[in-house]
Amino acid sequence: MKINGANSSLFTDAFERKPFPDKTYEEASTEQNKNPVRVTISEKGKEYYRKSTQELVGDTESYDAMIERKNQLLEANLSTDLDYDFQLGGEVGKYKQAGVYLSTEEKADNLLKAYANLYDEMMQGYESGTREIHVEDKNSEKGYRILTKEEESIALDNSYKKYADSLEEGEKQELDTQKVFEKYMKKLSEIGVKKPSLAQSYYDSIYLKKKDEILPENISKKTVDAVSIFKRKYMMIEHNKINLSDLLATIKIF
Repeated sequence: MKINGANSSLFTDAFERKPFPDKTYEEASTEQNKNPVRVTISEKGKEYYRKSTQELVGDTESYDAMIERKNQLLEANLSTDLDYDFQLGGEVGKYKQAGVYLSTEEKADNLLKAYANLYDEMMQGYESGTREIHVEDKNSEKGYRILTKEEESIALDNSYKKYADSLEEGEKQELDTQKVFEKYMKKLSEIGVKKPSLAQSYYDSIYLKKKDEILPENISKKTVDAVSIFKRKYMMIEHNKINLSDLLATIKIF
């Protein structure tokens, strides 16, 4: 089972540190479908690839067997990878509005909300017996195996921790940016230079709000601790009576 790592630069932009990817999962999928990539490989190229792949897999699995196993997975519409980094980022993107300022607390709340949605979807699926996530397993006769609820839950938790860490890092970087930007704006005023429109826009929409915000301590830890509280409360409610909005309203991260 492969769980891809989260992008280490989740919070980078020219002036504003953005905590999560701009494009949601749906937007990325739509864009990809609009621009299909078709590649034609010659027979000579196929043979070269066959030999190269054989060298990599060695005696454990032939090229033809590997391709056959991949085809079986695709034909059965099975997932070979579980990437909660991507899913969590896409879920968070649903709550992001362009040009709208978000405080550290609001960003953390959105992250927790995104986690809650995915966690609830997972738990409800296992409760009803309709959820089966298949992951590639070359040691299995079928070429795949069914992921356990515990494994999937751990995968989601690991991705959430990465985002929580990135949130803390990004907010600290933003604080440093504020200090530099304040000196920059002050210097422009002192020498009588007209402030660039981009800088002024940033100053009005971000800096004036950010400078009055007190950066919480232990952002990542508190954001992760909030998940433990959420799961504990979630398990105390009957599945058919769970209201995520009401449950999340009882949890204060900072």
